[in-house]
Amino acid sequence: MNFHPDKCHVVKVTLKRDKCVDFTYRLGITDLEYVSVEKDLGVRVTPNLAWQKQSDSLISSARSRLGLTKRTCHFIKNRKQRLILYKAMVRSLFQHCAEVWRPVLPTALGKFETFQKRAVKWIFKEDYHHYSDSVYKAKLRELDLLPIEQRFVLGDLILFHKVINNEVCIEFPDYLELIDPRELLTEPSTEPSGNRRLRTTHKDPLYFVCNINDRVNVFRHSFFYRSHNLWNRLPLEIRMIVDATQFEKELRKHLAESNLPDPEPD
Repeated sequence: MNFHPDKCHVVKVTLKRDKCVDFTYRLGITDLEYVSVEKDLGVRVTPNLAWQKQSDSLISSARSRLGLTKRTCHFIKNRKQRLILYKAMVRSLFQHCAEVWRPVLPTALGKFETFQKRAVKWIFKEDYHHYSDSVYKAKLRELDLLPIEQRFVLGDLILFHKVINNEVCIEFPDYLELIDPRELLTEPSTEPSGNRRLRTTHKDPLYFVCNINDRVNVFRHSFFYRSHNLWNRLPLEIRMIVDATQFEKELRKHLAESNLPDPEPD
């Protein structure tokens, strides 16, 4: 396969603020142009690896698709059919390579959640209704949908589980490792020597520890760093599941149960 020079660009990935001299890259006899954002396999890559442009672009595309679906499928009244259309035509945009670009900050996640709330109103044919947080959660449970944030969490943990069990060709980073068994031993309390007891730790054999300081911003929102924290917070009985299908089933159930609607005020 020959690469077309006009379709190839250079993105300089760095956190340095000073402008260093750009090296001239060539493809054949053509000089390649430096760009501030480049789309690679559907993901927009920027020099500082921030994914704001990717999120904004996906939300814009999702709005267009939802609008197109509303116009062309206005005759569909069945709720289940509308749900299938939303999953296949619209929400699938948010699942492509989400483990790479998915947002983690509340502001960015709120934009995705606001969009899904709009789609849920269409599914229920309640476009002009107001949904409180509790009502929105109840509607999601009725549709067997997860909030967007939890849908991202689901994708992260499924891939993390596959990496741990060598089901994908992704190497596990050397800065993550299972906890040292010696740290799982009970620790002596600080009571007087005549009445010493042992205190158990909250960690378990499937608890991962990170050798990188969490203040290192460049790793804070990366896939493996955030996923190991999500993994450690899962119940041990779920983390012990080796089969990928069973793990996903139990994980979905766990996330759905954590999305119970808030009780209505008296």
